[in-house]
Amino acid sequence: MGAVSLDVSRRARVSFHSLSQDDIVQKIALPILKEATVSLAIGAVCGLFVATPIGLTLLFGGIAVQLLVNTAMRSCIAYHEHRLQMDPHHKVPASIRWFASEVFAFGSAIHANTLIHEFGHYGAALATLKNPSLSLELFPFKGGATRIQASALSKFGERLGEQNVHPFISGAGPALSCCVSGILMGVGLGIQRKHPETARMLIVSSLINFIVHAVYAFSAFFTNPTYFAHDFVALWAMAGLHPLVATIAILAIPAILLSAVWFRSAN
Repeated sequence: MGAVSLDVSRRARVSFHSLSQDDIVQKIALPILKEATVSLAIGAVCGLFVATPIGLTLLFGGIAVQLLVNTAMRSCIAYHEHRLQMDPHHKVPASIRWFASEVFAFGSAIHANTLIHEFGHYGAALATLKNPSLSLELFPFKGGATRIQASALSKFGERLGEQNVHPFISGAGPALSCCVSGILMGVGLGIQRKHPETARMLIVSSLINFIVHAVYAFSAFFTNPTYFAHDFVALWAMAGLHPLVATIAILAIPAILLSAVWFRSAN
């Protein structure tokens, strides 16, 4: 038994070290370079809205950890694919491919999703208030805040009605974020065959954003009912949108998209 184990171990080591330079470039270096470019671009934009040095450290530290972990994961994928060429019975675990996308979602995409959410509030405030004083701040791995000060409604705000302005601004954040995630998830599902890695990144990042917003909506049940800084508390109190309805509606978006793709492939 010991000799057999040693032989398998030696073959595994040889397989890994016999990766060609082209394999290393195409399967490890280039994907990591592309991911690093996207992640650092997200970090640079989001960093403009992070106010503290600790926040910036968390933002870029998380990206650095993400890239290190995914370098290791892509090395494992390249190793398994190389073994597959030598042994047709060897399988590349599907979980390894999806894990890299999950790491990207939590390391980088989560900040982009938060920023889109806050831009929804920001845009709605600009549309409904006259000359508002606005400030937007991100707290990496925690969330964000859009602070609004205004004394008068814009023409659109007057048409909307003073009682509807606050719930409109509150709902604009989750609505914009979920709409963007729905579009990106649809794109990801549509390009799975031609661009599988990009598709996984888009699908997983979008799906996690839907889950985060669904949890946020459900948390309104356990939040002070007068704490209107919570979007779904404000929507519940001022617009009558029940948190359970909001939670189900948010989760229904990816469920419908995934069902449509499954139905299409089945036929």
